[in-house]
Amino acid sequence: MGVPAVALAGLLRLAHGCTNLIVTPGASADGSVIFSYTADSGDLYGTLGHYPAGKHQPGETRAIWNWDTGKYLGAIDEAPYTYNVIGNLNEHGLAIGETTFGGNETLGGGEGIMDYGSLIWVTLQRCKTAREAILMFDELVSKYGYVSDGESFTIADTSEVWVMELIGKGRFEKGAVWVAIRIPDGHVSGHANQARIQKFPLRDAENCVYSSDVISFAVKVGLWDSQRPEEEFSFADCYDPISFTGARLSDARVWSFLSSAAADPGFGKTYEEYVLGHNVTASARMPLSIPAGSKISALDLMSHMRNHYEGTVLDSRHDVGAGASGSPFRVRPLVWKAGGSSYVHEREVGTPQAGWNFVAQLRPRLPRAMAGLLWFAPDDATFSVHAPFHGGTTRVPHGYADGTGDALHFSQESAFWAFNSVANFLYPRPGGEAWVQLAGDVLFNASAETDSVDVFIGHSWSAGRWEKFLAVCLFFNLDLAVRWSLGTCLVAAAILLARAREGMTGLGGSPLALPCLVYLPITVFFVVFFCGQHLRGQRSTSVWLDKLCIHQTNMDLKAEQIAALPVFVARSSRMLVLWDETYFERLWCNLELATFARHGGAEKVELLPLWLAPWLLASILSDLLSVTILEVLVHVFPNWSVGPDAIMDIARSVLGHNPALLKFVAWFVIWMISSIVYLPASIPSFFSFRMKLRNHQLLLDQMADFDVRKAKCTVPSDRNAIEQQVKELFKEDHRPMSWLPPEGVDEGEVSVNNRLSQLWLDPLDSFNAYVRGALRENVIRQIGKEPGSVLDPEKHGVHPTRAPNTD
Repeated sequence: MGVPAVALAGLLRLAHGCTNLIVTPGASADGSVIFSYTADSGDLYGTLGHYPAGKHQPGETRAIWNWDTGKYLGAIDEAPYTYNVIGNLNEHGLAIGETTFGGNETLGGGEGIMDYGSLIWVTLQRCKTAREAILMFDELVSKYGYVSDGESFTIADTSEVWVMELIGKGRFEKGAVWVAIRIPDGHVSGHANQARIQKFPLRDAENCVYSSDVISFAVKVGLWDSQRPEEEFSFADCYDPISFTGARLSDARVWSFLSSAAADPGFGKTYEEYVLGHNVTASARMPLSIPAGSKISALDLMSHMRNHYEGTVLDSRHDVGAGASGSPFRVRPLVWKAGGSSYVHEREVGTPQAGWNFVAQLRPRLPRAMAGLLWFAPDDATFSVHAPFHGGTTRVPHGYADGTGDALHFSQESAFWAFNSVANFLYPRPGGEAWVQLAGDVLFNASAETDSVDVFIGHSWSAGRWEKFLAVCLFFNLDLAVRWSLGTCLVAAAILLARAREGMTGLGGSPLALPCLVYLPITVFFVVFFCGQHLRGQRSTSVWLDKLCIHQTNMDLKAEQIAALPVFVARSSRMLVLWDETYFERLWCNLELATFARHGGAEKVELLPLWLAPWLLASILSDLLSVTILEVLVHVFPNWSVGPDAIMDIARSVLGHNPALLKFVAWFVIWMISSIVYLPASIPSFFSFRMKLRNHQLLLDQMADFDVRKAKCTVPSDRNAIEQQVKELFKEDHRPMSWLPPEGVDEGEVSVNNRLSQLWLDPLDSFNAYVRGALRENVIRQIGKEPGSVLDPEKHGVHPTRAPNTD
């Protein structure tokens, strides 16, 4: 298509073009915030950068280098503590992407230290949430100045996503003007090298924030008429007016995504004239975000990053550059001339000029180390397979790391060169991208399976292995064993009834009655109890055994894995606690329980005492023994018949005719005989039941008096790391409490500092309260109340209105 000459200047912004596509939690398949970022420039070499977390001394500074040119810009004050950053994601699940829109040329080339790349990575190291990041951007550019062109930023955390647009003040002033809008939940959005925020609410701080001089500065430099109402002010129309290139080569990429995701099936057609560049008035522009028509997954977004306008009016497989094979791929430059006229190639989302790309999946209700997931791939998204990296990642694989090869020197060890080679091989071979996408889908689905665990099993390593084995069998197979044994019994009864109709007087007269109705069902019960996991169909239950994955000799690796353990606990659907007397005494066990408590909830914790399985099995075997003794007696004395009538005949000959006395004596004798038969079996049952009652009481007492500070840790150096993890998990539960002085102490004698320290619940006490309260109540619902007593909070020294002693 011919290009207006006035629009050619706008092509400069596309030299380092990028694309961001955005999905809010309400529009995503799993409730995550999801957005994509592709860094498109032939100058870029796709590696995954890493900034480790660190503590810094007062007065320490940080050097700032221009991210595009490598030029040294100056130094800024370092923060006291910086967070771990992997790529564009940090350990708290905060992720930032960008696209350059350039904007008014008079506002470029300002003086200062901060460029757009440094803004991103300095902020990621200092902030936990999107709202914090926006304020940090403002603080950095206000204090140190801004030297880059206009930028659109995607700033997202696990609960919300914002689009922030910022442009420098050129030679007029130091700093930048900006506006940030929260994308409504349930919406999709995007930006691609064209400012997208037009009018914005001036009095809705919850959903829109902006620099104090965003309008007044525009008036000062002659970009806005001060006589017009502020409510009509449009950031994009003022600082980056729409043009042919802005619509056709930039916003069209956003249009292709919004059209496929829109709830309104007519969205694409409505804005077709705009993206073709036929109507580039401000009133013709697309809204910043629209409601999604269906739920979108991270895998869906990866697929759209390979988009080449297939099936739309911009489908480049049908234009003059497609060739005989209908290729959508074009070499640069975007503008070419023929017959004195200028023409453009379409600028798609998936482009050969990409250095790298990613999909950030920011998941709520997970430990911060794994809340953020960065699906990263080098080179063109069309031919790249995305590998997952958590925000807590502390080492980059060699193939993805800085220093493994470079843009001018091929390396077989480099992931970039591997994907780049595949892409170059497939560009002239149509259809090859389908095979790459299939490989990516397989990896994504396989990662989803390993990313979640059905049951996390926590236990004390000092407990007996046999008891734990029985408990695990009970948890997984008891229900199946009962159903199979009952089914066997019903089938056996049906067969015996059929045999009885053939001439037997009843089941009791059949020698098969006892084996069929007792021994066979119980045998089936035990077989399924111990082996039922093999009978549950195609998908087996995935199980994680507590700290089995933690290295016990390499101390550095051990420390990292301690920090990562909550990742696996929190991704478990259920937690099975194999309780014995030492469980709550183990600090490791408390860490696992605290993690799941925070992310899974008390109702998903199943606390299984190790005495329960032996007690249950002992009861079954004792009953079986009783039946067997009775059957042996019947076979030893086949002519012996004992019943109320026979006993009454004997008693009548001795006591005479007294109906009431005779009936009593007859039943008493039968009870005595039955007791003698059941006595051998009742002895082990008695001791088993007594053990059950004792441990039942002990379990509930331990939970009522629980204190994580009293837990033991085999390696003393592990204690601080583990307790810190527990504090991190429960620090949000710092709730003010009604303060009372310690018993026997006058309120006036207590220092102000001591009093204030007791007004807030320590995170460790929050965890203690959880075990004593919600978790204990859940256990009571599962196994019953304390034997022989009524629950009394005061019995265990629990005073809800008194702050815990912090001394």
